[in-house]
Amino acid sequence: MRPSPMRRGGALRVLIIALAVLALLGLLGLFLVDRAAAKAIETGGSYALGVPTRVGSTSIGLFSGEFALGDLEVDNPPGFDEPHFLNLSEASTSVGFSKLLGDTIEIDRVEIRGVTIDLERKDGRANYDVILANLQKLSGKPAAQDEAAGKSKNLVIRKLVLSDVKARLGLLPVVPASTITLPTLELNDVGTQNHSATLAQVFERLVGELLTSSIANGGKLIPADVAKDLKQGLSKLGDLGKQGLQGLQDAGKTIGDKAKDLGDGLKDLFGK
Repeated sequence: MRPSPMRRGGALRVLIIALAVLALLGLLGLFLVDRAAAKAIETGGSYALGVPTRVGSTSIGLFSGEFALGDLEVDNPPGFDEPHFLNLSEASTSVGFSKLLGDTIEIDRVEIRGVTIDLERKDGRANYDVILANLQKLSGKPAAQDEAAGKSKNLVIRKLVLSDVKARLGLLPVVPASTITLPTLELNDVGTQNHSATLAQVFERLVGELLTSSIANGGKLIPADVAKDLKQGLSKLGDLGKQGLQGLQDAGKTIGDKAKDLGDGLKDLFGK
């Protein structure tokens, strides 16, 4: 006996309603995951840097593993002219869905585009001193960090690439305010399998590398006392934060060694 048209119509309506409910639940799930990701990034950044950090938008494909972030803003400490210490226009990566389920997420490559960092001095204070002082707490006990920064998954990022990078220099009265373009930065091994990185530590490495690049590429626009203060502050960070500084010091040592070799060669050449 065939079901009546009325029964068939009722079954179809139930199926359509069920599919609609599933679609709504899927959209709700995506919204909650996106919001959770944004909240984790904001919490990690705010804890690491000691100033409010906001994410404009996030997008996660639960099945594709694609992740995108837009308009990340890190506030300047109070009392400075520029509203933001750090801006990131967009970031993207791809992570296999299965990797999102573990406690540690391993990512092959993260692309960040449109980065601006602000270095500013005003009324005898420097914004980078405040930020570096806050970052120094990351070298404390991990348990204390987890409690203050909020629980989040740990990360292993094999390569983190920053392009379209600029540093805004407001270091009056020694030099006029200006903006310089920094080269593309490639950060390798942000975290390892044995020592994965928290989101706060990722911010530490990111800011450490940006400040180091500003020193290396600022030339005369970075006064000697500012460069000295930055290097001292960077040297007090944890291992992740001062990796860029170590590279800068190694490069300086290499240049010094080459200059010495050249001097010795000239002495030998002229017999002096």
